[in-house]
Amino acid sequence: MNRRKKSIARTVALVIAAIMIVTTVMMGLPMVYGASGSRVYAAAGDVTDEQTLKEELDFMAKLMEALRRIYKDEVSYETLVNGAYQGMFEALGDPYSVYYDTKEESDALEEQLSGEFDGVGLSLTLSSGLCTVVTPVAGSPAEAAGLKQGDIITAVDGKSLSGMTLSECVALIRGTAGTKVRLTVRRGTATMEFTVTRERIRKESVTWKMLENNVAYVQITQFDNDSDAEFRRTLSAIKEQGAKSMILDLRNNPGGYVNAATDIVNMLIPEKGKIIMGMNRQGENLQTVETTGRGKNFNLPLVVLVNGGSASASEIVAGALQDLDAATLVGAATYGKGIAQTVTGLKNGGTMKVSTYYFTTPKGNRIHEIGISPDVYVVNSVSEDQKEIAAKYAQLAPMTEKIKYYSGQTGLNVYGAQQRLNLLGEQLKLTGAMDEATVEAVKKFQKEAGMSPYGGLDYGTMATLERAVGQLLDADAEDAQLAKAIELLSK
Repeated sequence: MNRRKKSIARTVALVIAAIMIVTTVMMGLPMVYGASGSRVYAAAGDVTDEQTLKEELDFMAKLMEALRRIYKDEVSYETLVNGAYQGMFEALGDPYSVYYDTKEESDALEEQLSGEFDGVGLSLTLSSGLCTVVTPVAGSPAEAAGLKQGDIITAVDGKSLSGMTLSECVALIRGTAGTKVRLTVRRGTATMEFTVTRERIRKESVTWKMLENNVAYVQITQFDNDSDAEFRRTLSAIKEQGAKSMILDLRNNPGGYVNAATDIVNMLIPEKGKIIMGMNRQGENLQTVETTGRGKNFNLPLVVLVNGGSASASEIVAGALQDLDAATLVGAATYGKGIAQTVTGLKNGGTMKVSTYYFTTPKGNRIHEIGISPDVYVVNSVSEDQKEIAAKYAQLAPMTEKIKYYSGQTGLNVYGAQQRLNLLGEQLKLTGAMDEATVEAVKKFQKEAGMSPYGGLDYGTMATLERAVGQLLDADAEDAQLAKAIELLSK
């Protein structure tokens, strides 16, 4: 750097009071210096006391001042401060912990929790930085359009979602009822587009009907702030109708209010006991929610339906009923979201949603990233004509080699597994190789089947995969999981 540049740099340092920004000759990258010319670093990872933290916050304030002075466009303190707040939450690496800096965003959160909002009806999460569908809301425009659990939304109206937070993704998808939105979706290796008309999403979260032999079928689509009241009315109604047993359908239920979920468990459990336990990062029990014995009047045989779209509060209900021997779980392994969030309004007008604890089942079983395995595993058929399925089944390569396959290996068993996984809804290339996509598909299948999801094609996995595909040929049951529940209750 020549003498003239050094002189300019010293002048700038005086103007902005202890901070100057200079540009490197080679890279054009801004560097922050102290007035003496020594470089000032943020003490990343070294903030161990209040004094150091105060120094870092003072530095941040000066950095904001400098940015407002030198940035090419006008930028407000409000924008920079909100960016700092959002950065804190993003640094947690938790897609469920979010800072909402606008009233529109906090209102959208409140609408989502209340079960009434304008949108397409999708429960979403941010998985590995990707906007991923947990489940479409039952009866929603998204479900009608054909979006499915596991779909990755890559763009909205042509705008890429890369690098966006979950709240930013949701804000783009939401909109006024009656307007259209174009969603670009990656499903397996395929890319497709869906044009969906937004609607006012507000449906009763609890619905029911009476099946043959006085089996009451009750479905909870999510746990709204009044789902417990709806469920209480439902129990009275099915009792008046002479119900002799009950099926509780929690499939594709993304969760909701924990209080509503635990209140519903209370209505089904006659004795006192634990429902969930909230654990901190050290594994210490922060709180325990217990039953109150209010379920003394409920004495019906109960089967609960679950699948990979059953998440959060749904898993609280399913896990409690399973651990307390109050129900038989039928279906596939649940999603595995075992953390609870607390929503708090802030003095600055913002709102924060923070993951505050892990929850476990009454027996202490962890749910997060594991899920709950059903007592009876049943796979539902994909939406294909049974004759077409039978024709494809006849062309499947056998999986008869006495060989286990792992990542990077190639063989006939792998080719046959890829064919069968595609029949179950995957879209794998038939290469016979345990490539990354195939390993991930095997992991997904193993998790849904209640097996250890490690991605290896072992004998147990192949046998379970063969049985799962065989169930697709059952033309008598459009909903094999429901059919199994009815069968169990008829014994």
